[in-house]
Amino acid sequence: GIGLRLRPEKCAVFAMEGFDGSLPPNWGLEGMDAPAVDGSYLGCPFGSDEYCAGKVKEQVEKLSTTLELVAGIPDAQVALGLTRQCLGFCRLSHLMRSSPCTELAFSLQEMDHHLKKATQRILGTTLEENAWSQAQLPTRMGGLGLRSCVRHRDAALIGSLHLTAEACSKLWQGYASTAAQPTLDRLNQHLPDNRHLSEEDWDDKTTLTQRNVSTLLDFEAYKNLMEKGSPVDKARIKALISPKASAWLQQGTEEREIQSQEFQLACAFRLGVPLFESGKCPRCDMMMDEKGVHATVCRKNGGWTKRHDRVREAIAKALSAARIPFLREPKNLLGGDSRKPADLLLLNGLSDGQERCIDVTIVGGHTDGAARSAEKAKVEKYQLACQKANLSFTPMAFESLGGWGPEAVKLMQRVTAIAARENTVPRHILGGEFSSAISTAIVDGTAKLLAVMGAN
Repeated sequence: GIGLRLRPEKCAVFAMEGFDGSLPPNWGLEGMDAPAVDGSYLGCPFGSDEYCAGKVKEQVEKLSTTLELVAGIPDAQVALGLTRQCLGFCRLSHLMRSSPCTELAFSLQEMDHHLKKATQRILGTTLEENAWSQAQLPTRMGGLGLRSCVRHRDAALIGSLHLTAEACSKLWQGYASTAAQPTLDRLNQHLPDNRHLSEEDWDDKTTLTQRNVSTLLDFEAYKNLMEKGSPVDKARIKALISPKASAWLQQGTEEREIQSQEFQLACAFRLGVPLFESGKCPRCDMMMDEKGVHATVCRKNGGWTKRHDRVREAIAKALSAARIPFLREPKNLLGGDSRKPADLLLLNGLSDGQERCIDVTIVGGHTDGAARSAEKAKVEKYQLACQKANLSFTPMAFESLGGWGPEAVKLMQRVTAIAARENTVPRHILGGEFSSAISTAIVDGTAKLLAVMGAN
């Protein structure tokens, strides 16, 4: 040793759930008082249920005031970004990880209520049950990343209990069953029988981590949402888990290219919020659905070309960063064939020396595999003719909700790799920038289509 010793009389111990007042036989810290006094350590309350619940209530009240101020920010993208990243679950996670108090439920319900109220104000719309449930999902599952405190409270707690299990079990052999079982029981109420958690998972290093348990809870919420949704809603939510469909939500606010009104419409469209009254489309004779699907595919809506061109320019910017020479919409590539297979023509290909035609198209995202099908259709239309003209051909299809087709993903991966090498910038950084710029162009263009048609 180094000559240091513990002075029990200078230490304090706080009780956890299930403590009956008797110290374990191998306590080994004679002179230390038994847990009896309420208190806080590193900002976390320990002690009686009443004390812990009171401290959490105080924190929720402070956060509700901050949420009101943030919700009043006139830029919706800034306000939602601050709410998602700085308020809500992330501000209470340390309390949920440290307190097994069953009296926290009411305060956490209040926090979820305040979060929903702020989100509705930020987006300028009312979120019904399904829309709010979707908003609480991670962005990778089609949500807005506004995690529910009520749903994930026990995931935070079991993660903490699991992380400290080895050390605590040396002091208290019944630690796992006494401290963790009530939490496992509550979690299992929200999981199917074949995914129930138990003490058998205690020795596994990954099963009971907070991230893994939260993922299980999110997946069940996603399944429930899909089961309750209409066919159109199911297709919409499924499209939102397509590659890059949420990249526009990850964009830094200092680099944003989407204005507040369009951002509100994009989020509402993502969540399936009604935007129109049912009736005839003002531009054609077809019926307008209340959620705006028709508005994004109506061929008489004048914003189609602008959206297409903006997406093309986002791709062109990435090509320039990679120092890949290109031409925009060159003519007469197929000899006597008047068709135009290239929105962008890569003069040296992708380091392979063969000129490559890039055809950009944007399709509606409310049918399964829309972008993949569009890319396949483009290949059938142009590839043979391009081969005869000694040209390579790559379709890049995108969906109105932001998702990318597989060919678009592959091509941008290659462009990103070249750009990273040319600029000595980490590949993941450039990939994030390119993905965000392209997806933002798609979604902003879609929001403008909705706005032109009178969405509110």
